[in-house]
Amino acid sequence: MVTMGKPYPIYRMFNDAVQLTIGSAMEEPNFVEFIIKEQDTKQITFSLAQLMILRYIAENRKITLSEVKKVAQISDDEARKCCSDLMRLGLIENIAKEYMLTARVYEAVKSDVEYTRDKTVQYIKAKDMIVEYIKKHGFINRMTVQELCGFSNQQARRTIEKMRKEMAAKEAELRREEARPVIELVNNELMNSEDVLEKFAGYSKDEARVIAKHIVMNMDRIIHESQDEITALREKKKERAERRKAMQIEKRNKEIDEQFPDDGYEDDGMYGVSQFDEEDPYESGAINRDGYEQ
Repeated sequence: MVTMGKPYPIYRMFNDAVQLTIGSAMEEPNFVEFIIKEQDTKQITFSLAQLMILRYIAENRKITLSEVKKVAQISDDEARKCCSDLMRLGLIENIAKEYMLTARVYEAVKSDVEYTRDKTVQYIKAKDMIVEYIKKHGFINRMTVQELCGFSNQQARRTIEKMRKEMAAKEAELRREEARPVIELVNNELMNSEDVLEKFAGYSKDEARVIAKHIVMNMDRIIHESQDEITALREKKKERAERRKAMQIEKRNKEIDEQFPDDGYEDDGMYGVSQFDEEDPYESGAINRDGYEQ
């Protein structure tokens, strides 16, 4: 029935009977045609477990090893062998510890669009796992990617290479965004220069690209020759910042003085006589050391 693309039998249990419903309609004609063609071309016969795995993936897009055991009702070792055999035949591939149909099978039973979509989802999942591992351990190698995502050596290599390209593209975009304001300012300066406009007038787009190429080639020299002026500008900017800071401190101190003015109060001691200015009777001899007046 699985080979013929018919639905699985439906069992219903009653107290004293069992009801079995067997469908006669073919649900997946493309799947049936592909299975027959594969068996005829490669002179093989798929096992029931393999057919159930392929059909489950065709209907659900992916399957895990634990789901393989449950769907095909086989042991862990049998599940691994079935999946390994199907991978060897080029029918399924392992991405992020999940099995999905290969592009060749998708082309026969599904569509290229569905394959691209499912492949993208699986890649995103694998990338998330790799990124989380790097956050925790600081680095990752190809063997760890294979173990973490259930990839083959080639799949791990392709995934790492794709992530590197994505990272390089992201870093390039960040550099462009950082340099954009400066480039726009340089462009404005060029556009406002009558001398530049006069020199550039009359060149075609292709000729302008040649000029731009030589400007880029000489960019290091241009920047080097600008360093003295740039350093002077930075020093002036630093001095202005220091003056502003000093003025702010002076203004803040003035506000404090205005808020808490000096009222001229002096401490004259008890009863208006400074206790520090009053003569010590012991020092003057008015009272002897025994406490009696002289």
